Amino acid sequence: MACPAPAEPNPMESLTRLDRVEAEQRAVESARKKDRRFSRFSVRGEAELYPTGDDRLDPRSRRVKVRDVGLGGIGFVSDERLPDASIWRMVFLQSGYAVGEQNVVVRHCEAINASLYLCGSQFVASHGLLVTLGVDPADLSVCDETSEGDFLDPSGLS
Repeated sequence: MACPAPAEPNPMESLTRLDRVEAEQRAVESARKKDRRFSRFSVRGEAELYPTGDDRLDPRSRRVKVRDVGLGGIGFVSDERLPDASIWRMVFLQSGYAVGEQNVVVRHCEAINASLYLCGSQFVASHGLLVTLGVDPADLSVCDETSEGDFLDPSGLS
């Protein structure tokens, strides 16, 4: 006797769960709102993520749905959990064509259901730009974050 095929995720259940996760996130965000420097704008779009840094050995892109954007970062939905603090090149798409790109660092990725994740990220400078500005490429392999997730004070670096 064959095992039954796994049930497909119900789109309405996924949307309901996404609404619940976003409501929880809004509650947390409202508490942090005074700390946020830039407003967020609700948008809908598509993008592809390409690994950078240590993940560059994995050449496959990941297609994501953009949910919101601000001057400091972007929120998106992914079909796989992305590691916190991982850095990606995000290529923005319109009608299947690349219209822009930006490097991002994932700050959180929360499960909406078994196959969807709501992720938040911050914009970061690209390695190429830093090298162009005079940073030694060997220095870019050194982790720029503490274990607590806070950025190091650049005044202490020399």
